[in-house]
Amino acid sequence: MLSLRRARGSFVLSAVALMACQNLASAAMNPPDSIPTVIGRLTLPRALELTQRYKLALKAASLRATGAYSRIQDARRVPNPSLTATEENFGGGVAGGHRETTLELQQILELGGDRKARTAAAKAEYRVASAEAS
Repeated sequence: MLSLRRARGSFVLSAVALMACQNLASAAMNPPDSIPTVIGRLTLPRALELTQRYKLALKAASLRATGAYSRIQDARRVPNPSLTATEENFGGGVAGGHRETTLELQQILELGGDRKARTAAAKAEYRVASAEAS
């Protein structure tokens, strides 16, 4: 009897989890309105309801615009150099015990307006994000 109750309980939990997943999937397929529409008079309670409903979307749009502006600053910068160090033949009798150390410094040289194009793309992304936020 005890095992039957446990089995029934796990079945119920599985069914509840399955229904929750289906509700999340249907909510993802049908996103809520992204553009508030006001028909008729705008009263204070209606304005507060619209604010509560859309304030997270407005905050997210504002954060996307801020991030896009920061990417403009990054696009203007010269790429960082990279430093790589490797060491070989340090732990055995291979190659007569001679250690080999290699130090490598790399710097990307941008030619042909790469930085200008990257900056223009970042500015365009910022304009789109700020238009969505406003």
